[in-house]
Amino acid sequence: MLPHRAPFLFIRSICELSEDRIVCHGMIEKGHYLAGGEEAPPILGIEMGAQASGVHAAQHHRGTGFTDSPARVGYLVGIRQARFHVDALPVGRILRVEAVAHGAAGPLATYGIVVRAEGEEDLMVEARISTWAADGPES
Repeated sequence: MLPHRAPFLFIRSICELSEDRIVCHGMIEKGHYLAGGEEAPPILGIEMGAQASGVHAAQHHRGTGFTDSPARVGYLVGIRQARFHVDALPVGRILRVEAVAHGAAGPLATYGIVVRAEGEEDLMVEARISTWAADGPES
């Protein structure tokens, strides 16, 4: 559902999906060019959230049930209220990525995103992002 490929594809699986929310497992692969050993910059958490929102948007666009339709092209066009609660994200470890839809107008959508270590409650990254579906309605 995303046009990304390794090592830029961070989303590994979908844990929960509803009309306005998605929870995914994400991971930064060892050897990623932005990773320094076992750590990566927390800005990659923003990209994880953007990818989760892209999966949510694709699912919402397609209706119920996943299909083999080609991935839609979309862009991360805005980041607001970004907070990085850690100095680095762990490499090679499953992270819990949540994106909650806050609204949409045509191809523009806003999401609140959070990234946590799987099984932990402490936030690692949080932000509000805006995305643009290039092949969406009215684009």
